[in-house]
Amino acid sequence: MAIPFRTMLRRALDFFRKNDIDWGIFGFIAGYHVVLAIALPVYLGFGSPSLPLLAWTLALLTVTMLSITMGYHRLFSHRTYEAAGIVEWLLVFFGSVTLQGSIVKWSHDHRLHHKHVDRDGDPYGTQLGFWHSHVLWMFKRQAPVNESLVKDLLRDPVIRSQHEHYLAWAIGSNVITTVGIGLLAGDLWGGFVFAFLLRLFLSHHGTWFINSIAHIWGSRPYSTEHSAVNNFVIALLTFGEGYHNYHHTFAGDYRNGIKWYHFDPSKHMIWLLSKVGLTRNLKRVGDLTIKKRLVAADRALLLDHLRSVAHESLAGWRQAGQERLDHAHESLAGWRHAGQERLDHAHEAYLARIEATRRRVEEASHAVVARIAELKEAVDAYRAARRVARREEVTAAKARIAALRAEVQAEWKAWQQLVNEVLSVRPVSA
Repeated sequence: MAIPFRTMLRRALDFFRKNDIDWGIFGFIAGYHVVLAIALPVYLGFGSPSLPLLAWTLALLTVTMLSITMGYHRLFSHRTYEAAGIVEWLLVFFGSVTLQGSIVKWSHDHRLHHKHVDRDGDPYGTQLGFWHSHVLWMFKRQAPVNESLVKDLLRDPVIRSQHEHYLAWAIGSNVITTVGIGLLAGDLWGGFVFAFLLRLFLSHHGTWFINSIAHIWGSRPYSTEHSAVNNFVIALLTFGEGYHNYHHTFAGDYRNGIKWYHFDPSKHMIWLLSKVGLTRNLKRVGDLTIKKRLVAADRALLLDHLRSVAHESLAGWRQAGQERLDHAHESLAGWRHAGQERLDHAHEAYLARIEATRRRVEEASHAVVARIAELKEAVDAYRAARRVARREEVTAAKARIAALRAEVQAEWKAWQQLVNEVLSVRPVSA
């Protein structure tokens, strides 16, 4: 349902009245949106942008978005890999072009977000609504950076320089890129409208979507303990950050999209750079750990489903029993007693089936997790045997791994069948 303009205006006025507003941040963000809304139609009214201008703008948008996703986010905020000095410097420079604040401030807020996700203390938690997490949180005057949360970043001289002299980095990098593209395309005015204003608009909202939409619309296959979701469309809008449920569950993995077909250009770029020695120590969560987490998430979902089914069925049985007893109110007491006994017996039998299913879920989940743990131990034993070059132990370990992989695959298949079976259970009435 569309919200009336008057209601939206009243809510906006309430927001500005109730909060200590950082008018500098608000003025800049609102201001460039207004200038873009005027400048773009005026530019297009006098002609069309050239192909070189569009190409350079797209290239700058791509590089700046990657500087946020693989730089500000995965390298600096989560330390999921290490980068050579030249790569780090480029990420700092083009990250400055995005005008999203210093690496220290961005990472500080993001680490708080993961620590307090969906609770008080989360700077852009969606519990306060879409618009708060998307943009309004930035308009509130922020507390100073807690340096204890970002000590590792402040030890880096380049990152410290960007933080302490952010205005110089921000203005200098944008002048260089905007004027440079304007000169390359032979269109300085077009460079300002497209390479600066339009590019800034797209990169800002692309990043803000991670804070807002990526916590609202999508699936939660790895964990339901937080609001982060997986959504392929969001991945396209955010340069690969749309597999957010996975990220919040395994924040130490350099990947967001773990499947080969997942759209995650940052993952591919980090991996490619590692092949030429420009990135190293890429952290990734093992497949067995991911499977264990999936089993845990499925188990919680199934047990919750069974509780819900039992509760709805109990309510239905009670209502039906009461209706039958009321209908037989004028009948003999014996009939009422016999009818109640039949209802109680049928209800107890149904609850027994639900309890038996719950035990199957518990037993199956423990079996899968135990088998995965056995396989992990076998893999560790194989690696240890290889290090000391004991051929017999290596051969035995390889055979055990092959056998356990087959068992895990069988357990996993049986688990998926049980998941589908349990989710098909529906409440019944008397």
